[in-house]
Amino acid sequence: MALYRILQSTDWSFLIGAEVTQIAIGFHQVQVALFKNRIDTTISMETDFIHERSGQVLSEATSTPDRAATLVTLIGKQIENVRADGENALFISFSGSETLKIMVDDEPYEDFTIDGPAGLLVV
Repeated sequence: MALYRILQSTDWSFLIGAEVTQIAIGFHQVQVALFKNRIDTTISMETDFIHERSGQVLSEATSTPDRAATLVTLIGKQIENVRADGENALFISFSGSETLKIMVDDEPYEDFTIDGPAGLLVV
């Protein structure tokens, strides 16, 4: 059983309107840097994700760095909506009809973190 899940009570509204300023790609981790109201926020992902534009999957590569390379198209885009997809995924909609679905797996480790105005959220 996984130790981390997305809490349905979490208010994700602090992300709406944030602009993507940078994408950092590592071997096992991807970071999406955001900026809103003079506050920096970072989403760090160490799990699977699906990046789509207008319903077409862009992130089909198997390695994290290759899959994450598609995320550079998010730079300059703003978050329009954020919602939990049950306890197992966070769904983020951006301007330009792009979406990012961050998955939560069954491993006993954190899948992603969001470090922002509300402190550190660990999932």
